[in-house]
Amino acid sequence: MSIRDIIEEIEKGCVEDRYSSGVLEDAGEVEKYFEDFESAAYFVASYRDFYSGEEAFDDPVGYAESWYESFGSMDGITDSFKV
Repeated sequence: MSIRDIIEEIEKGCVEDRYSSGVLEDAGEVEKYFEDFESAAYFVASYRDFYSGEEAFDDPVGYAESWYESFGSMDGITDSFKV
């Protein structure tokens, strides 16, 4: 195992410790739209924070898919949650 592999393993562990299992599960579904898994997890967590308590909007996967279909990239998606 190279130093780079070890660093990547540590970084992955930090991401897994930072987010809940539900966030990580949804991040796995939308990771293909983002640069990396951490960006996907950050998006899902931001989405859930923004829409907390509003069950009608509890669909970060659908939102990410719709955003990607509309814009072709995920640039600015988490900025849309900032007030």
